[in-house]
Amino acid sequence: MKEKDKRIAELKQNDEAKNSVISAKDKLIDVLKQNDAVKDKRNGDLTQQILNSVDVRQLNKLFKYVDRAEATSCLPFDNSNDIQTIRVPGIESFRVPCDSTFAGSGWTVVQRRQDGSVNFKRNWDQYKNGFGDLRNEFWLGLEKVHLMTKFQSHELFVQLEDFNHETRYARYSNFSIASESRSYELLTQCLLSVESDGDCTRYCYKVVQQLLQYFRVSSAKLDQFETLQAKIHEQELYIKKLEATPKVQEETLEKIQELQTKIDEQQILTKTVQTKLDEQQAALKQNVKNSIINEKDNLIADLKQQILDSVDVRQLTKVFKYVDRAEATSCLPFDNSNDIQTIRVPGIESFRVPCDSTFAGSGWTVVQRRQDGSVDFNRTWDEYKNGFGDLRGEFWLGLEKLHLMTKFQSHELYIQLEDFNHEKRYARYSNFSIASESRFFELLTVGAYRGNAGNALDYWPKNKGLRAIVNIEICNCRS
Repeated sequence: MKEKDKRIAELKQNDEAKNSVISAKDKLIDVLKQNDAVKDKRNGDLTQQILNSVDVRQLNKLFKYVDRAEATSCLPFDNSNDIQTIRVPGIESFRVPCDSTFAGSGWTVVQRRQDGSVNFKRNWDQYKNGFGDLRNEFWLGLEKVHLMTKFQSHELFVQLEDFNHETRYARYSNFSIASESRSYELLTQCLLSVESDGDCTRYCYKVVQQLLQYFRVSSAKLDQFETLQAKIHEQELYIKKLEATPKVQEETLEKIQELQTKIDEQQILTKTVQTKLDEQQAALKQNVKNSIINEKDNLIADLKQQILDSVDVRQLTKVFKYVDRAEATSCLPFDNSNDIQTIRVPGIESFRVPCDSTFAGSGWTVVQRRQDGSVDFNRTWDEYKNGFGDLRGEFWLGLEKLHLMTKFQSHELYIQLEDFNHEKRYARYSNFSIASESRFFELLTVGAYRGNAGNALDYWPKNKGLRAIVNIEICNCRS
């Protein structure tokens, strides 16, 4: 009985110990839950602190910088109009100009032609790898364009501008070209939009398509030529081998002659192929040139008509008159001017001349004035050749200038004489010109005479220069 009671007491103690362990376990679980809640709260607080301390814009810039570091086109550079670095599979990273002015942001410029500063008549390797200055005229390279359009889809935007700043464009929604093994064949060019009546589409087809076709034909002909050269080289080696064996020389002589004949035929064929290729190239260039000229002439005609329809004729006349005066070769474009003007004639730098419209109408160029004796006219040959005096007082314009003026276009000669009693006489000649210095500025022609001063030049010896008539008071030359 005692043993039984003892055993029951032990069992009760064990139950109490077990209950104590379970209670401790539950407390431990509660503590762990509380720790997890505290940990979650701390993590949330820490996350919020990080978000509160970091500038979201700076974070976005960081993400954009990462995107740009792996850029495969100009898209990640937003509104950039500068040169950027891109990376596409199959080639080392390379630099490209970006543009956001023509058709929105993100466009990669692959060609620019604007002022003729770069020669675009290049060989195959140069068109493959690219050439020119990325900030001016350039071609990016067929291999780069192939890899770019192979890696991801691209649009094509063609922008054209003439010398009057009139622009046209064509836009294609899906553009790609093949690899060099297929001669960079144009694969897709789905037309998305085009300005005006589609001139650009015809232009791109006539020029770009034909150029690519020419490159394909050239590459095929070059491959044929290299194959032929390899065969010729093999035949030459075979001939040398036969020549090195004296015992078989006589037996193989006929074969050598046949081979030589074939070689000659192949060389003639090669020359024929090259000639045809040159002819096709010349014809293609002429067609492209004619096409460009026709397009340009049509655009110029349209622009001229638009200008005539929109511009005030009087304002336009003033503009033309301003242009005429900028290129004036005499005083005619300056109308009723009595001032000093600048004229230009071939063979000499531009120079200043007095104009007159008081003696015989407008447009006369004064070449000599003597009125008060303020200038000494007893001068050397070089001074009479180059001119001397004051254009607003007494002066002599110069025999060299007078020769070039009358050589460049026909002139009249008007001589005005006035005595001390203010009595006036004049002589006018319809066609006046003098020779060059090599002929001592000989008087060549004077034409018909009109006036009341007497025809003194009618008796002038033809082999005399103008040195003897420098005492004429005033003369005007009119074109």
